[in-house]
Amino acid sequence: MPSSLTTISPQKWDVFMNIADAIIPPTTPENIREYLDPEFPPEKLAAYCRELPSTTPGFKKMMAEIIDSSPEASAKNFEFVLTALNNRLFAPALTGSIRHINDMTPRERARVVQSWKTSPLAPKRRLYSFFNSLVSSIWGKLSVLNQLAIGHEMKHSKKYDAEFYHPDEMFRFEMCSLAAAAGETYDVVISGSGSGAGVVASHLARSGYSVLVLEKGKYFHQSELDKAENEGFYDMYESGGTCATEDLSMTILAGATFGGGSTVNWSASLKTPEDIRHEWATQFNLPWFETEDFDKCCDYISEFMGVSDKHIEHSFSNQILYDGAEKLGYKVKKIPQNTGNQAHPCGMCHIGCRYGIKQGGVACWLKDAALHGCKFAAEATVQAIVQKQGRATGVTVCDNATGKTYTICARTVVVASGSLHTPLLMKRSGFKNKHIGKNLKLHPSTVVFGYFAEETRPFEKSIMTTVVTEIDNLDGKGHGPKIETILHSPILEYVFLPWINGQQFRQDLLKYKHLSALLLITRDEGAGAVTEDPKRPNTVKIDYVISKYDKYALQQGILKGADILYIQGALELIHPQAGVPRFVLAKVAHARTLADADYQKWRHIVERTPLDHYQTPYGCAHQMSSCRMSGNGPSQGAVDKTGRLFECKNVFVADTSVFPTASGVNPMISVMTIAHRIAMNVADGLKPSPAL
Repeated sequence: MPSSLTTISPQKWDVFMNIADAIIPPTTPENIREYLDPEFPPEKLAAYCRELPSTTPGFKKMMAEIIDSSPEASAKNFEFVLTALNNRLFAPALTGSIRHINDMTPRERARVVQSWKTSPLAPKRRLYSFFNSLVSSIWGKLSVLNQLAIGHEMKHSKKYDAEFYHPDEMFRFEMCSLAAAAGETYDVVISGSGSGAGVVASHLARSGYSVLVLEKGKYFHQSELDKAENEGFYDMYESGGTCATEDLSMTILAGATFGGGSTVNWSASLKTPEDIRHEWATQFNLPWFETEDFDKCCDYISEFMGVSDKHIEHSFSNQILYDGAEKLGYKVKKIPQNTGNQAHPCGMCHIGCRYGIKQGGVACWLKDAALHGCKFAAEATVQAIVQKQGRATGVTVCDNATGKTYTICARTVVVASGSLHTPLLMKRSGFKNKHIGKNLKLHPSTVVFGYFAEETRPFEKSIMTTVVTEIDNLDGKGHGPKIETILHSPILEYVFLPWINGQQFRQDLLKYKHLSALLLITRDEGAGAVTEDPKRPNTVKIDYVISKYDKYALQQGILKGADILYIQGALELIHPQAGVPRFVLAKVAHARTLADADYQKWRHIVERTPLDHYQTPYGCAHQMSSCRMSGNGPSQGAVDKTGRLFECKNVFVADTSVFPTASGVNPMISVMTIAHRIAMNVADGLKPSPAL
């Protein structure tokens, strides 16, 4: 049986909760009053000050679900840590005390967490990183009192309903039963429904082919997207939004719902950079990437979705980023949005576009495919590709609701399950190419915060509309950070806030409405691998360690981001690494320059402090290159230049896993452009041979 908090002893559970309560301890009105929402009900103040993770409804249940959905090794490691901390013989090596954690005072437990954070031993810093990110994220999801205190309902606002919300006019997909689908033979079966899958389905359905799209996640109509944010993460993301690398250093956000990443992404629509296209064309023998046909495919994608930067309303953070970069002479531009050439002032698209304005898979490509006869099945996990004599004949697929397995016949199989799951499906199907699951790129990222006097209203207006590209090519090979804005969800922001001590952290959580969070995201020089946990089918194991160079690149991004926040009037600069001091500012914004002595003194500290593997929180929202494309044969990649798997004549891959390397930009437009060409190649293969 897998490990679970439901089977761990109550005493070990108490160990975990006592540590969680040391991270988010009780506080006093005096400690938080300055940062509390003025409209917070006075009669709830005492309860809010007393609330702890251990008293928050649902905390234990969510922890159990996280452990149950983790790879077996991670679950066992978690239980091992609790066992060690609960053992009076071994615990002192971790806590520095002969007193049992459950017998310690709250202050003593806080000192234990502090000792982990600053320890020279990486395993202890790993403990700090794990407990801090997990506890803050879960508490941010579940604490209703905290949501009230920061003035955020954690769901779609009704502010724009009259203008944009017309559920009766929104298209509703019909899902077919797998039993019925198993009785037919399709021209094409597509595994996955994300950005690449939608484009392929649209093109092939328009071309008159019978197409079936199989999606392991759930389908939600727009009228069902009035979800609380914690529910949205649970229902629409891989592992409920708690997916992480094996060493727990990086949080992974990956869509796991109908429409895939296109349902939960942030509308950013950036084209593949010229230097990346050149790299792919020359180093991987893929000349198409530098052709006019690539440009035509890209233009088709953009026009079909109404990609534009003409109707953007910048949020506070996006405006700060844009204006600050212009003031400092940094290269900056608006990020086009796939919103059908109209305004879209919604900051909650990460749990689906309630208004149907964002033209991702659901509102655009998959809808178009449906209108041209494509069929769909949700909550249907493709287990394997069925092969006979070197050709695929269909797929086996499991009905998630019943557990029954069906075989569906197809002339061609297109795999578009994403860079995490496509390699797993290939391996389960018996394919052996050494690049399947390797070369994984994640665009590692972190955050730098600015605290402002005015309310930033971080949950209003579009999520990401500005990008600074001043240092995105540090090495002359396209590796370096872009500066954008992060999704301003407390659930996500809290993970990146550094923990100084419990009382400081309680204050920082309440600063939410006055924070501007800039995202530093780098095209990775390093790479990792993805495999399946053999003891937990369909559970992803991500082996990825951020390279030394990529940490350096993110550090340079933090410096430039801090420059922008400083020059734009932030009252406090918060570095993501707990060991770096904060910079509290007194000088008014219009009198500041980057040459200010006090700012330069702080900046030099940041420059001299390398990012730590565990003390700095890292995240990822882009997964790429795990079945990469190559024109040089199977020694360099898993699929050929048409998108066809080298090992099977009628299996194609059409998602971000085919990227030869990281795209360096938000990958949606890149993968859709590539998928459009791959769809044409699939159609060519389906055409009957000309008569002799």
